[in-house]
Amino acid sequence: MMNKKYIFWLYTAICTFLIFLARQSWSELPTEKLWQLSFGWISTPLKFALLCINVMIFDYVSIILPRNEVDSLKNEIEIRKPKILTLFKILFPLRWPYLAGYLIVHTFAITNSNLGLSLTTLALMILIWICLTTIPFYHWSLIMQSIGIFLSLLVLRLGVFCL
Repeated sequence: MMNKKYIFWLYTAICTFLIFLARQSWSELPTEKLWQLSFGWISTPLKFALLCINVMIFDYVSIILPRNEVDSLKNEIEIRKPKILTLFKILFPLRWPYLAGYLIVHTFAITNSNLGLSLTTLALMILIWICLTTIPFYHWSLIMQSIGIFLSLLVLRLGVFCL
């Protein structure tokens, strides 16, 4: 389990570094487009599209990894049937590193010019992250769960946050 977390933190550092480079050295990226880079979709130029794809894959990975860790405890949770507070105490330590990485990557794209919009979208995306990592899809296979989560993120990026 720890190996996955280390790799995830390495991926978090890479994504943060790429967004940092985008902010510092790509003059054709206005600061108001950083919001769209982090939460929406930019199709041109190609380097922005590739960075959007990278951030979207990061979002997907930050949701799938904690779901997999919780699924490994599913039998124990079903047998013991803990109370909500106990369940939170069990699951929060498994999920917080992924949420922290998610916050680091997305808050790095916030600037003063897009502060209100970015913070509102970030709060909404945190709620969506919590829902997608928490809602049980027991009747779906793991492949269907993964596809459903990916499609949810894709629809959010292309449909809702790309206005």
